[in-house]
Amino acid sequence: MDIGVPSECMVRLGSKSSARTEQLSLQKQAGRGSLNSADWQTIRELKERCGNLSREMNRMYQDYRRFTTNIPYSVLLQHLQFEHPEYFDAFLIPKSNDGMVRVGKGGRKIEETELLERWRIGKSPSGIQIPEKIRADKEIWSMNSQDRAKKMGEWREEILGDMAQALAETGQDYNLSLRASDDMFNKKYTTLLKSKRIIACTTTAAAMYQDYLKEVDPAVLLVEEAGEVLESHIICALGPSTKQIILIGDHK
Repeated sequence: MDIGVPSECMVRLGSKSSARTEQLSLQKQAGRGSLNSADWQTIRELKERCGNLSREMNRMYQDYRRFTTNIPYSVLLQHLQFEHPEYFDAFLIPKSNDGMVRVGKGGRKIEETELLERWRIGKSPSGIQIPEKIRADKEIWSMNSQDRAKKMGEWREEILGDMAQALAETGQDYNLSLRASDDMFNKKYTTLLKSKRIIACTTTAAAMYQDYLKEVDPAVLLVEEAGEVLESHIICALGPSTKQIILIGDHK
């Protein structure tokens, strides 16, 4: 400023400023890179997507917590249908071809999870009058209680693993959508920075605005009072296009 570089050629990153440099702050000048209506529409859509993903993650997490103590038989059957079809077939209640409803003792309607429930507690399907199940799936129904419990444990871990994976993927999708929204909203900052000859900042601001600085790709990095600055802070300010580093005031 003292040698006559125009103020419109400079911008300053950082929260603190003097009365003289306040006009150079990023926030003061950001209005020059305002977003258009299409940008705002994209931001609204991304925010809405983030809200939907957030609610979905909460639902998935609550299901996961609930399933760690008790996985419904219906969920187990659904898992077996796709991952272990031989067990699913063994626990499938045969459908009647004449439209009649298959019943158990006392005329009680047989639920679709009945065979799985009986198998888990060590019983056979004969109690609900399905002797063909014993013949067709003899190996499965002849398993002892310990082996059945082991299988149940394996299926439980598989289901919880799938749920954790799905939750992680939804979280990643949320992070990407949120980042895209923030990037779009902050597009005006990148546009502004690219229009400047000099970008002044503290080491903290260099780290905070690292993504914007990478977009601008400055070729020269000048560090004042370099002897007081940690090497790691200087590394944070480096970009892939840095061609020259000037260190001032480094007695070493």
